[in-house]
Amino acid sequence: MAPDADQAQGSGKQSDSRRIKNTGLWIDIGGLGNRDGKTFISRSRRLAGQASMLKLQNPVLVILDMQRDFLDPGAPIEIARGREIVPNLVQLLSSCRKLRVPVVHVITIHRRDGKDWEILEPSRVPPHCIENTDGSKIISELAPLENEFVVVKKRYSAFFNTEFDAILRRLQAKTLIIAGVTTECCVRSTVFDAYFRDYHVIVPMDCTDSLTEAKKKSSLQDIVDCVGDAVPSSEVINAMGAQIGSE
Repeated sequence: MAPDADQAQGSGKQSDSRRIKNTGLWIDIGGLGNRDGKTFISRSRRLAGQASMLKLQNPVLVILDMQRDFLDPGAPIEIARGREIVPNLVQLLSSCRKLRVPVVHVITIHRRDGKDWEILEPSRVPPHCIENTDGSKIISELAPLENEFVVVKKRYSAFFNTEFDAILRRLQAKTLIIAGVTTECCVRSTVFDAYFRDYHVIVPMDCTDSLTEAKKKSSLQDIVDCVGDAVPSSEVINAMGAQIGSE
């Protein structure tokens, strides 16, 4: 197990948080849950050297795996921290609906016999999100509307062997706002695959979570360093209101 930041600093190695701040990837916007009250600065702003408003060209909201088998208390793969992001995600979803931003719900569904599981899955986690079970359903707070898309996936990435990319192309999507659980698995995989397909990616950092804070921070840092933006959902909502609401 890798040492945490404090242990690393105590052993003479520079801590991750100190290293990140020294490279200018932090901005202080006050108490959004990360240590020292810092959050990630968006990659596009860092490269541009400024803190301009997010650009949201043809955005689509993508919500990953907000299903009962991940979020219900006592669920097979309970992600308790995932329940904490629900109010923020509800607000983001409501804003997208009001502004007529397309919404795609992506869910994991497995066969009862387990024949479609990942090769390592049976040894790592219990059965979950089995077809036609209550546990496979999206939580009621985020239930899809009739005009919203639902994509079924079998692997972490929403793009792998699904119609997801075809839907996005038909919607003429340019920017994907990707939220849900978990940051280190399905969100991260989908974000990187989106970037490889030339989509601009924004992760509303308070609308995604992981089993631990360390996993979330590590994944968001990789996203910011390499492929996209990670910002508070309020900033995404404000940018949508300013750019789409005025059209």
